[in-house]
Amino acid sequence: IDGNTENKVNKSIEEYADELIAQYEKDLRASQGEGNYSLTSTYKVVTDTDRYLCLRIDTTLVMASGTEYTKVFTIDKTTGDIISLSDLFKNKPEMLTAISDNIKEQMKQQMAADSSVTYFIDSDMPEWDFKELKGDESFYFNEKGELVITFDETEVAPAYMGAVEFTIPQSVTGDLK
Repeated sequence: IDGNTENKVNKSIEEYADELIAQYEKDLRASQGEGNYSLTSTYKVVTDTDRYLCLRIDTTLVMASGTEYTKVFTIDKTTGDIISLSDLFKNKPEMLTAISDNIKEQMKQQMAADSSVTYFIDSDMPEWDFKELKGDESFYFNEKGELVITFDETEVAPAYMGAVEFTIPQSVTGDLK
């Protein structure tokens, strides 16, 4: 990665960290210092191929109970740009629907296989149900080159499930390398 790309990525990561810190400080002020609070972030490179670099940042916010957030910065090494799902599929926007349908199917299969697994799908509160990807979700590629979509805690499942992710088979996405 060249220096210009490195600076753009570092600026985006710094802006994300500043957002987390600002929210933490706002919540701390609102509590008037009562209770136990902490904000912890770790990072790791989850993909480093000829074309893509994916940097995953996992954050836990503790305020009497904890909340997990996952943010992945996916960098296209050929352009130096941080890309979104919408960017990845800009020539095939129908892929977001196909991937959303696959995620819904995985949710249903997991819930059928394990009664302790719950997702927001086909529920009594349809306004909370997962309907479709927006295109701005975090993602990375696993060692097999499969697309992995990550969701923050409570985004598509109850808090006890934590931050969840779904691996999308290449039969749905095709080869993304």
